[in-house]
Amino acid sequence: MNSREDSKAMVGLPDAALLGTDTPGRGFFRDKNSGVRMFQSALITGPYRQTTGRKSIEVDITGHVRVNTSETRARQVLQLLLDQLLEQRKATNSETRKAQIASHVINEVCQEFNQAFDLAPDEAKLAEQHRIADEEVQRLLHNISQLDTSQQSEAEAVEQQITIAASQITDRLRGDRDQRSEMELIAASMTAALGERYAAVHYRIWAEPLPAILPLADMPQYVSVAASDPQARPRSDGWLDVPYGLIDSPEEARYDLLSTDLAGAGGNLFVLGSQGSGKTTLLQTIAIALAHAHSPSDLWFYIIDNAGNGLGMHKNLPHLAHALSPRDHLLIERLFTEIQDQIEARRSHFQHHGVANIIQYREAHARQPKQIPAPPPAIVVLIDSFADLVSHNEQISDVFTALMRECRAFGIYFVVTAMTVREVGQRAGNFETRIALRLNSESDSTEHIGKDYASKLIKPEQAGRAFVRSSPRPREAQIALPALQIRAKATAAEASAEADAVAYSDLAGEISSSLDMVAKKWQSALAAHPDRAPRSLRLLPTSVDLESLIQQLPPKPAGLLPLGTDGLTLQPLLWNLDQTAHLLITGALRSGKSSLLRTLLSGLARRFTPGQAEVILVDYTLRALHDFEQLPHTRRFSALSVGKETRDVVLVTEREELQAVFQQLSGEFAERMALLRRSQPIPRRTILVIHNWDLVAQDSPAPSTSMIDSFIRRGSDLGVHCVLSYSSTDSSVNSSPTLMKAIRTSCAEIIVGRLPDNNMPSAIKSRFKSVLASDMPPGRGFVLETSQQPRLAQFAYAAPDQIAAQLATMMPTK
Repeated sequence: MNSREDSKAMVGLPDAALLGTDTPGRGFFRDKNSGVRMFQSALITGPYRQTTGRKSIEVDITGHVRVNTSETRARQVLQLLLDQLLEQRKATNSETRKAQIASHVINEVCQEFNQAFDLAPDEAKLAEQHRIADEEVQRLLHNISQLDTSQQSEAEAVEQQITIAASQITDRLRGDRDQRSEMELIAASMTAALGERYAAVHYRIWAEPLPAILPLADMPQYVSVAASDPQARPRSDGWLDVPYGLIDSPEEARYDLLSTDLAGAGGNLFVLGSQGSGKTTLLQTIAIALAHAHSPSDLWFYIIDNAGNGLGMHKNLPHLAHALSPRDHLLIERLFTEIQDQIEARRSHFQHHGVANIIQYREAHARQPKQIPAPPPAIVVLIDSFADLVSHNEQISDVFTALMRECRAFGIYFVVTAMTVREVGQRAGNFETRIALRLNSESDSTEHIGKDYASKLIKPEQAGRAFVRSSPRPREAQIALPALQIRAKATAAEASAEADAVAYSDLAGEISSSLDMVAKKWQSALAAHPDRAPRSLRLLPTSVDLESLIQQLPPKPAGLLPLGTDGLTLQPLLWNLDQTAHLLITGALRSGKSSLLRTLLSGLARRFTPGQAEVILVDYTLRALHDFEQLPHTRRFSALSVGKETRDVVLVTEREELQAVFQQLSGEFAERMALLRRSQPIPRRTILVIHNWDLVAQDSPAPSTSMIDSFIRRGSDLGVHCVLSYSSTDSSVNSSPTLMKAIRTSCAEIIVGRLPDNNMPSAIKSRFKSVLASDMPPGRGFVLETSQQPRLAQFAYAAPDQIAAQLATMMPTK
């Protein structure tokens, strides 16, 4: 029954609502004399199983007769052996001893199984049994190491995993068999004896239970049945609508196809399931089903999973654009930026052709293939474990939510798995289709699909069994395995021999062979359209040449100075002097601050004429900026009063010169203020470049900046810009607090390389953990701006010979 209240109303107990779907015919009977009793009706709709091995009849404590088959005994014994394995492993820390224990238990597992079924396998068959048992034991150990104890105790979780493993080993060692239900056999015999009469023509035989093993290879036969059945639910025939499982419709005595029309009403898909319930397998099935139906020019996958290997498909899936791990922070951020760029590009393209979404565009292209270009490919993002993605990339949370709201119209779709509803939170409302595999929490099941079925009616060993949110209630489904290859199965007559090979037991092998089929199918199509092949994500280059960077820029406006390449957009990183007046450049010793200043000056000379911008150079080291004294843009102060003498100054190298320069600049900047008040244009920009402020600040007393602070604060309005480099220590910055405050009113701060941990801003440490933990190439750094997220960048480099050649061309001819 669907509710405890209905059960109480019928038999006075809520227990009928707790009965699972794995025992058809189980129920409760109530009469006046005997009260409430549990009963089991005769089952003739289930699979017909010939008796194999030995069986015994037992009487339980209630007095009921129970047939204990070889299969049930094998599972019980295997559970005991696996429990012993875990206990013995706890008693030792030696990896060698643990391996010996596992090997011994695997031998016992195979012996007990063969004894239960009276088998005497040959050497090859025994080796295959050992391989299967070893795989399942290793899977059990892995699952236990990853246990989630938030919903149940550790002991309960371990017992559940042991039950699953024992069931898996038994099923795989027995092998899959093509079985027919008892009712089918009875009906076939009656029809053969009496002919097809009225009932056989007009009434359906009750459908068999959903198959426990359903490969994708078997789906075409169900598609054919559904197509020929006038009572079956019509399929949408959507562009991305492919079946990947079966839905049980017991009222209509039939199966319906489980499919999600991603481009239509199905939309984005959210899959919830506990550990070992089949979430990853479901994603693999959907990926292979879609890839088999659509060419790589029409469908691209981006897959995010913990291993970063594309759910084990990164080598052979031709549709795979990129496989990512949640810990690939830069790639994750790049992926979402790429999706945003795709949405904007497609929005503009669709508007140009007068359509609102990708479905309309595809229809328009079908009508006018010569006038309208080929439609862009569908982009399907598969995310296995949303919690891992967000926990390692908190910055993409809001971006993901925003993308979910509009991505479908532009052919971009998300298929996401999680273990609890809490992991996805309010974003669950953006998913049009919800599927629940086995869950440990009643509240999660109820919130996800509207009923607690997923926590009550699916047993731990029923991997791939699910409920799909539907109206008026969720519908039970079986997810197909990602296996396109048709495997030979033993017939019912041969099943008693217990000698047929295990079909669809090697899932990794099935995936590999399925991917080979997909690759072979689309090989010629991919060769015909190489320009539409899936594109992998790009990352920052390890070096950026200034010359190539400048060639990417438009000639105007000139107020854009190239700094490098932005790590988020992979577009030129520009200093817009009209929007951001000043630059602070910091870094550890020999981090590349001097190289960046030289690159900046070289780029400035390319973007501005001497009449548009002048440069004032301050360099106490006498080395970093010495080459640029001959630059036509460099300011030459004639007859400057320095202390008690008068001299010409080009490169400022001492305190007295700096104070004299500040004194003269204050008068010039005051004149600019007067021009600004009269709304007259500023004649040219002044860029004050101070290299290594640490040396400047060490003078005693430190140079006074009060005479220019107010003009620095005006910045772009006066055409006054300051570029100041300093080391990562705080003492130099605080030595002239008024100047730094003036600069910070409108500045971008550049960090070249990696700073000591105590000096690195927390925003960078939290966002770029993996970058800071790895080796950074020369010129790699970060950009900080007010009200913006920190950005990673690769700063451009101008080689000394390039600068020398550039300066030579700018020298006046004699």
